Amino acid sequence: MLVITQCSSNKVLPPSLELHKFINKSRSVESTIELWADALYNSNSEKLKAIEMYRGAWWNRIRSVINNSECRVNIVSAGYGFLNESTNICSYSASFSGGRDCIRNIQASGKNFSREWWDLLTTKKQLNTQGKISELSQVKRGEPIWIVLSKPYVYSVMNDLVRFLKYRQTKNTYILSFGKSVLPFEYQDFEIQFKMGWRFVLNSPLHILLVDIFKLIIDTFGDYPRKDIVFEWISDIEQSSKFSSEIPVRDKRSDDFISSWIKDTLNTQGKIGISNALRMYRLEGNASSVERFSRLYKLLDVEKTNNSLFG
Repeated sequence: MLVITQCSSNKVLPPSLELHKFINKSRSVESTIELWADALYNSNSEKLKAIEMYRGAWWNRIRSVINNSECRVNIVSAGYGFLNESTNICSYSASFSGGRDCIRNIQASGKNFSREWWDLLTTKKQLNTQGKISELSQVKRGEPIWIVLSKPYVYSVMNDLVRFLKYRQTKNTYILSFGKSVLPFEYQDFEIQFKMGWRFVLNSPLHILLVDIFKLIIDTFGDYPRKDIVFEWISDIEQSSKFSSEIPVRDKRSDDFISSWIKDTLNTQGKIGISNALRMYRLEGNASSVERFSRLYKLLDVEKTNNSLFG
């Protein structure tokens, strides 16, 4: 089984390189990538295998799957490109999903450069990565490929991912998602879609719901599940009495809890805005007034520009 998942802002070592220090509004994306890639290549800081570098709730689930199955992992890294799990990397701070080291901060005229960043970054041979997703060649015959990426990462690698699905995919390629799809219509058949009510079934925060669902599928069906059986299983659960889309009783939370929730969510979902963030927060059974939540969100929004809260 091959799992394609994403990097994390949480790492074992403190970052030796931070993307915001390379961003200059007068500098092109191409020039920024050249400087960034050269700095990574020439870094003398301690290196670890990619599989050992990342930590946090998302990667705790991924490691749990790895430890209990025959699984290989490839990583979509906003800093390095497409990584093999055994590639040695230094600690860095770069992200597609939010914070001051987010790729989206490289922009002009409101354009989001995250796709351009990925397409260019994955050509940098000095980083010793696997090139592009669409060039993936070390896939065994009949091997399931699970793509477990949050929406900001799917959006960023879209061009590469579509080429892979068009020319190199197999019937055993699965893309997990919930909510509205960001894939072009003709490729949505590769998705396994889940309703938001799974957060109650699994008691899972929305920012790690996708990887919790993935872990549950592998724990239930093993490394080689049939898609039709998985779909039937999903349908049975979503129609069962334990599946509910109702909002649970909300628990009062401290400012520290709310602040921590906002940071974790922005790390994986990106800058989604106060209204969307508050809706997600409440759907998880947490209570807060609009005024209180907005105040904390705005404080973090200001702080992340001046301090390394997210990377």
